[in-house]
Amino acid sequence: MELLELFSYDEAGFFEGPILFQVMEGVFPPDRTTKTPLPEGADLEKYFYRWDGTAWVAEAKPTKVEDLLGIVVSHKTQTAHDEEMRQLIQKLGTAEGYRIVRGEGEDMIWSVEKIPEEEIAAQEAEAAITNFDARMSSLKERMSLAMLQGDQEQVTALQAEYQNLMNQGV
Repeated sequence: MELLELFSYDEAGFFEGPILFQVMEGVFPPDRTTKTPLPEGADLEKYFYRWDGTAWVAEAKPTKVEDLLGIVVSHKTQTAHDEEMRQLIQKLGTAEGYRIVRGEGEDMIWSVEKIPEEEIAAQEAEAAITNFDARMSSLKERMSLAMLQGDQEQVTALQAEYQNLMNQGV
């Protein structure tokens, strides 16, 4: 019985790992395998290796959010490459100014996009308005209490605080 070490890859050509194949007459090696091992010194921590039909091509793994722009990963695939890419999207995709995008419908794809400057400005404006409203609400409640208690000194201080808040604006 002769065993042969083959190297398997997924449908996209990405390295999956070594397998043992029993050589027998009339039995052919599985699809998506090659006899060619990974290059000497291959670094699986830093690179994905993709079979191009003749050799293994090293592709750097994303290390920052910008590396993920334009990459779309299916939610359904269970390959080692796609599982690691989904993990990288989750890890890197929430950097400031970026967000993870999930598809809709049957295939909830994973990707990362840069948040448009206009949207960031709108979020900042909304936060400022919310902060202003909260401060105004607090001031109104404190003013009502001071007036009910007949604390004119507190009412005067709160009126000054109100004027200051109005001068500052949102």
